[in-house]
Amino acid sequence: MAKLRLCGPPSTMQFIEATRFFIARNDLTLNIREFHGNNTQDIFQDENVRVVPLVIYNHGHAAPAPQQSQESREVRGRVACHIQPNEGRDNDYIVHLRTQYNPAKHAMAVEAHPADPPAVTNAAAAHSHSQGPKPARRMKEFHKHLPWTSHIDAAVCYAVHTPDIPGKFDAKMADKLGVKPNMRSRLVKGEPVTVEDGRVVQPSECISPASPGSVVIIVHCPSASFVPSLIQDHRLAWEHYHSNPATKLIVHMTPRDVIISETYSAWMASFGSQVNHMVFNEDHCASEIVFQSSAVNLNKLSVLDESVFRKPFTVETPRFSIVQDFAGKPMNVCSGRPLDLFHLAPLNVLGLDRSESMKPLQPLIDSALAKLMDPNANAEFVAAYETLKLTPLSPVASLSSGFEVVCLGTGAALPSKYRNVSSTYLHVDGRGGLLFDAGEGSYGQLLRRYGAAQIAEIIRGIRCIFVSHMHADHHLGVLRILAHRAALSRGSPVEPVVIIGPTAYSFWLKEYCTQCEPLSDTYIYYDNFDFWQGNQDLTAECMRKLTDSLGISEVLICPVVHCPDAFAVAVKHTSGWKVVFSGDTRPCAQLDSMGKDCTILIHEATFEDNLSTEAVDKRHSTTTEAIQSALNMNARFLLMNHFSQRYPKIPVFDSRYNDRTGVAFDLMSVRPEYFHRLPSFLPCLTHMFTEEAAAEEDVADEEEKPAPKQQKKNN
Repeated sequence: MAKLRLCGPPSTMQFIEATRFFIARNDLTLNIREFHGNNTQDIFQDENVRVVPLVIYNHGHAAPAPQQSQESREVRGRVACHIQPNEGRDNDYIVHLRTQYNPAKHAMAVEAHPADPPAVTNAAAAHSHSQGPKPARRMKEFHKHLPWTSHIDAAVCYAVHTPDIPGKFDAKMADKLGVKPNMRSRLVKGEPVTVEDGRVVQPSECISPASPGSVVIIVHCPSASFVPSLIQDHRLAWEHYHSNPATKLIVHMTPRDVIISETYSAWMASFGSQVNHMVFNEDHCASEIVFQSSAVNLNKLSVLDESVFRKPFTVETPRFSIVQDFAGKPMNVCSGRPLDLFHLAPLNVLGLDRSESMKPLQPLIDSALAKLMDPNANAEFVAAYETLKLTPLSPVASLSSGFEVVCLGTGAALPSKYRNVSSTYLHVDGRGGLLFDAGEGSYGQLLRRYGAAQIAEIIRGIRCIFVSHMHADHHLGVLRILAHRAALSRGSPVEPVVIIGPTAYSFWLKEYCTQCEPLSDTYIYYDNFDFWQGNQDLTAECMRKLTDSLGISEVLICPVVHCPDAFAVAVKHTSGWKVVFSGDTRPCAQLDSMGKDCTILIHEATFEDNLSTEAVDKRHSTTTEAIQSALNMNARFLLMNHFSQRYPKIPVFDSRYNDRTGVAFDLMSVRPEYFHRLPSFLPCLTHMFTEEAAAEEDVADEEEKPAPKQQKKNN
């Protein structure tokens, strides 16, 4: 895809521009349109649909003027060189996603593993942290941004119009009027035709009137403070849709406390009883698992040890009944479910269709478990499982250290149905916890691990988030966690979370929180560079906070061999344990030194050994290299994660370190006194996924086959 049109509320442009710190797509051009107020230019229309945006504002926020000064437009084009105003249209921009970030200017000197060629080390760059000024100064050019604007709390609702349905062609009438078959296509196109006797036949004489298309309205009303704008600012538009029989469905993305209020429900009723309403919110909708194959997989794993392989929390019954909330009100209201269909035409099938909706999950789990434990179908797994049951379950008391490692995301690059992207939660008993990276979906994974009853306590208890580097799969989930902490603070104060990360990430957060969502008060930022350089003047306050809240006595950080400003971290606790997180890296001598004698090393193992060349090219580690790093550190235990999504289940790795190696799976939760149990799971894991791994390998082989050559046509 070379071009894409992106439309949205005020600040959409600022949001896209801020992503320059971690997104570069040289082959993609965005046409961005910001909606401001009621502007007829904002209406989108093609041959299939007509979309009318309706912008609503938080009560008390004035609607922004749609016009900008010529100076402002010129500054946008000059300061952010990859953004150009689309001439002739206000709030319309052409964006070329070419990042201004230059790795050669911001690389670090990193001591790589001796086996790697010099080309894969960051030391090959002309500048380094050890040789040059602090990144914030050297990134001055990169930090240029669009002119600051005040945050506008706005949401966009949409009225989607489908085309009119053409009338039917009356062949008998055409024959009667003398219209020959070869002339009828012109009538269908709306053109008149002249028959043999000289009469002009109009399309309306042979084609019945068109039926009006349908209208679907999508309402996003985030809170009660948006209701006055929703109802009053677009009063004339709503009156039009009230009287329009084409209005078939209104989708409400609105919280329960708003939608059941007298004002909002009266507005819903004003559309008439013939309109259907579908509601989406966390109270009226069940917390169903959409990726059911993932849930089945996690339930199969839990057979081995339910205390380690946790079943995902799911609630298939809404907290509040929408039927009871709208009882006695003259409206057709239902709560939405994943994969629901709503037919707009023809009229005889108009309405909700749940034939394709999510099926109950438990029967799928029961069937999978029955097949797994069938000795006739899975003799090798059953034999391994019987051996596993003989393994002692008792904890090793000497390793009891008062913390738990929870794997939220164990895959690389992109989420898959089996592995989410990088995120690991370290929970410290009675104190809270910290996150090592937080890729997209990290909040959802915490919710699946701890459930709705505990999620607020867990989110409130996160004291620190460590971001290893700027690749999006390692940090896109941070914003939602900050947003939930901000929501919790409205009930009782929540102390700002400590974020330790690259310089560029602080710029991204500052721009996003200033321009798009006011979250600046939810965090305090510290630079990885300052920890690496031992700048205690800048890190002492951070350490005081972490010691007081989590009992962390020391935070060690070192650069690693991956991308510019990539770091690993080691945290030491006052009780003596030490946890090391590698982030993404090639084998790295500085990391090995920093992690000496650690309790557990959480190390990436993106590739199997037969893909070592690809590991070098992409600056990742193989499974054997992760094991070697653990040996170099004298790590008590190794937990491998960040697997390529080509290994959705279990990768193949060297057996030299089997007695101290674990393979991470999403939602896996393990305490140090139970680390010794993880290696004993490996035989079961290998046989558990043999059949599925073979099927996936067949698919991969098929995808990698060259396309068949097309035969030349004979002229």
